[in-house]
Amino acid sequence: MVGLCDIRRKGPNSELDHIGILGITVRREFRGTGIGKALLKDALQRNKGVFEIVLLDVFSTNQIAINLYKKLGFKEYGYLKNAVKRGNEYIDEIKMYYNVE
Repeated sequence: MVGLCDIRRKGPNSELDHIGILGITVRREFRGTGIGKALLKDALQRNKGVFEIVLLDVFSTNQIAINLYKKLGFKEYGYLKNAVKRGNEYIDEIKMYYNVE
């Protein structure tokens, strides 16, 4: 397996059923080959009619992913400072959303 992408329900609450949470990963040696873009486009297409909004979090240091998400229509809606701590270093997260058409 070189990568995976899925969209899951935000929660079991029926008031949140219209929101999906995106998860995507591509093995390091296959990044930059278009696999992530293809997986993401496929997941969004397959989930039309399932979700109205798709959310994701991305490390603020991952400019390549941020650019891809923006290119495919995701928009920023929030920023979480010090979201992840790796050793003694903190990484901020950008929160993004996509309106499924």
